[in-house]
Amino acid sequence: MKRVLIFDYDGTLVNSLFIVYKSYTSITEKYGLALPKSIGEFTLLYENNFYKSLRQKGLSERKIHSLIKDMRGSMAEEYAKQKPFPGINSVLKRVHSENLIIIITSNTSSIVMKSIRHNKLSWISKVIGAEQGTSKVDKILSIKKKHKGAEIFYIGDTMGDIKEGKEAKVKTAAVTWGYHTRKQLLSVKPDYIFSKPSQIEVLARDIIYK
Repeated sequence: MKRVLIFDYDGTLVNSLFIVYKSYTSITEKYGLALPKSIGEFTLLYENNFYKSLRQKGLSERKIHSLIKDMRGSMAEEYAKQKPFPGINSVLKRVHSENLIIIITSNTSSIVMKSIRHNKLSWISKVIGAEQGTSKVDKILSIKKKHKGAEIFYIGDTMGDIKEGKEAKVKTAAVTWGYHTRKQLLSVKPDYIFSKPSQIEVLARDIIYK
């Protein structure tokens, strides 16, 4: 049975932090939110599920839906042009034949699929986006249900990613080239932590991780 490698998209596979940050800061005033003083402060929204963080700021579900729609609209043209991190495409190419590669994202599937096509990331089997729910825990559980008995890993770049992977009871891998620092990621105790894309291959094959 193939292993299932579930990836977050933004900050894990594609270097989109600045464009997402710029999109968020362009609409904070409209929603009565404080303008982050830095990109680092903005990424604190990802210490938990992004949507949960917005709820904790007092936004209703209706306002969150509207805010996300505004963010998508403001970055739609530029988003697809954001490049994968160096080495990501070659790693996915090497591991896809023996492993199922699935994306779960707080973004919408359509905008992520446009980016995938633009960057020729053809090794990805499926994208599960925000239109299918805001909880990554629920998305991971749905994958577990469909692929019973498979060894499943969730790979992400934020504390929130790792927390949700653990809640869904799958093995977690944190990558240090995305939204959160190595120190932040270690604080939530991922099963693996990687500093370069090539290390992801230890999840795909029977390689001893050191």
